[in-house]
Amino acid sequence: MIEWKLPDEDEPGYLRRRRKLAVLLEVSATSRAVDESVEHLLSYVLKPEDRKEAREALLDLSVTEFRNSVLQLMGYKLAAVPDPLGGKSATR
Repeated sequence: MIEWKLPDEDEPGYLRRRRKLAVLLEVSATSRAVDESVEHLLSYVLKPEDRKEAREALLDLSVTEFRNSVLQLMGYKLAAVPDPLGGKSATR
């Protein structure tokens, strides 16, 4: 199971998060850009605590899972961000 700590719409720093996402999403999907996106999302993963395992889980995200995590970071309310490991995802 992957457990996220994604901010909600009331958490301060929205424009900083939005600016970072704009940079990450505007670049072409080079391996460096993907790695930077994974590193950015990694800062919101609580579990698995092992960073290598968490990176691997993030690389296994589906388009929907990636889109939902980005939308959540952009301030849209979502019921849950799916777990790329196939289990039940949890957000705090």
